[in-house]
Order: sequence, then structure tokens, then C-alpha cells
Amino acid sequence: MPEMPLDPLVGMRCVACRRDEPTLTDAETVRLHPQVPDWEVLEVDSVKRVRRLFTFTDFAHALEFTDQVEPH
Repeated sequence: MPEMPLDPLVGMRCVACRRDEPTLTDAETVRLHPQVPDWEVLEVDSVKRVRRLFTFTDFAHALEFTDQVEPH
């Protein structure tokens, strides 16, 4: 099961998810991406997004992982 590392991003809130917030520039994306190397940047309907895929050997491991994710 993937480990969820503790890092400076833990506890931060995603404000770019609000429509009135500016998005990152390409330069900011390049600078910040090393902090979240397992995430990929992609564009969907002309909107840049980040995505990380998690794979598990079975449903039980997937459920165990989701139980460990804290809602914010």
C-alpha cells in the first residue's frame, strides 16, 4: 500500500479550486512540481489539473487506504 508521506503540503488548503482564484503559471508549476512528483499535470477542457493514480492489489487494500485519508 502506498505510504502517505508527511510534508509541508500537509495541512495546506487548495484555494485554486475556487473559480475566483488565479491558476499557477507554467513557471510556478515547474518550480512546485518536485514537491509532488507522483502527481501529473494534465489539461482537461482547457483547464490544467493535477492527478495522482493509486493502484491496489485488491478491494480490501483500497478500502484500507481510503479509511486512512482524513477529510478536510
